[in-house]
Amino acid sequence: MVETPENLRRKAFGGDVISIRTTEEIRYAHRHEIENLPFVRGKVKMISDQEIDVIVDDASTAIPLLVENLNTQRLNTESIEEISVPFDDVFVKLIETEKVDAA
Repeated sequence: MVETPENLRRKAFGGDVISIRTTEEIRYAHRHEIENLPFVRGKVKMISDQEIDVIVDDASTAIPLLVENLNTQRLNTESIEEISVPFDDVFVKLIETEKVDAA
């Protein structure tokens, strides 16, 4: 079966990837609360003290909910957007998944 580029990205990462940048440090408590949201898949990936990547079920519905959560946590958001992971990364992730499934 032939997959669309977006379906390959979703398959590789388990959902849509959202990048969040804040104007202040993202602490463990912030990350923990985000990870416990029902639409978040897995652990939050730290990019820097003020940037994280979050995998969600669907970016279009998750972004407003994430903004609301960040406001509730009083964490000032600089930007929040769905990112299009490069296909090199998608390919590597799919190969890693195949190796784990085959083992």
